[in-house]
Amino acid sequence: MSRETTPTLPALTWARFPAALCVAMFHWHLAAPTGTLPGFLDSIARHGYLGVPFFFCLSGFVLSHRYLSEIREGSFVPFQYARNRFARIYPLYLLSLVCELPFLLQRAHDHSWSPTHLLVVVVAAPLLLQAWLPTTSLAWNTPGWSLSCEAFFYVCFALAARRPQLFTAGPMTCLAVATTALGWVLRTVTPHQWHAYFPLNHLFVFVVGVLLAVLLEARDQRHIQLAATGAVVLLPFLLWFGTDHDPTGAVSTTALTGCALIVVLALSLVRPSRDLRPLRALGSASYALYLLHYTVLEALLRLSPRSAVADRLWLVGFLVLATAVAVAAWHVLEEPARKRVLSRGRAQRLPTNGFRELYDGPA
Repeated sequence: MSRETTPTLPALTWARFPAALCVAMFHWHLAAPTGTLPGFLDSIARHGYLGVPFFFCLSGFVLSHRYLSEIREGSFVPFQYARNRFARIYPLYLLSLVCELPFLLQRAHDHSWSPTHLLVVVVAAPLLLQAWLPTTSLAWNTPGWSLSCEAFFYVCFALAARRPQLFTAGPMTCLAVATTALGWVLRTVTPHQWHAYFPLNHLFVFVVGVLLAVLLEARDQRHIQLAATGAVVLLPFLLWFGTDHDPTGAVSTTALTGCALIVVLALSLVRPSRDLRPLRALGSASYALYLLHYTVLEALLRLSPRSAVADRLWLVGFLVLATAVAVAAWHVLEEPARKRVLSRGRAQRLPTNGFRELYDGPA
């Protein structure tokens, strides 16, 4: 399947927005544990962290969907791949660090950080290495730890691309099982502060996304719709199993994110009866929402009475403001910076159709 004939999957664009919104609601829940929402929304707020593994899984799928034909044809160019990745994630990530800098300095003062610790944080975060140390994972822009994981996944993908035989059903299934087992072991034998943000502990979800791309590559619409039907049936069971019977979360997270992605893929095959451009615009800004919402939350927490934070209207205002900031950041910085980076030298042209903005989850 050549780059020109790669099918567009618009649902993968707009589905990123509710995933990022779930993460924002989860951080609100942590800031206001006494706040409650009606029914299902309360469950979303308490389990909104699942948006992050969904992004990891989506990232693995999208990269494979984008580069699989090049890998098999031997035309995969690591430098162009690296430039595309840098253009996609780093300009906005750098902005998020700048916006979060006052809160970082305040945090260092409040917790009496040593100069050495502050130096480690200031060096590790811009280099996307913070998730490898538990003391730096959340120190500078909390959501940024997942970008550290993504950078590791990108390197793994580029290394795997040197062996095209890995991108077949058998070897990739073995890799998915092996990395899931590794995640289970890490979550079992290491303290939470070590494994919660450690990149190796999240690699399995990314590999599951790659595996789905490999498995679904040759499938027709009927097969994907059947898989989605099974995924919808399984999702309630997986939510129950993951909550009560899978303390490490490795198995349930793998299954949950995989099923959710299959459902979204099936939605991509449905011809919409209405224009979905507004939804796709929100999806395009979802990366900015994911990276910048925590800074917006911290600013609002300092400006609001503590008693007001648990109010539902406060939550709505926070989500609306964070979304507006994200849309503005996407228009003013993220998209122009991406085009500028890719225009230098002989940058590889990215697709200009609905698939253009899919290049990663909270990436």
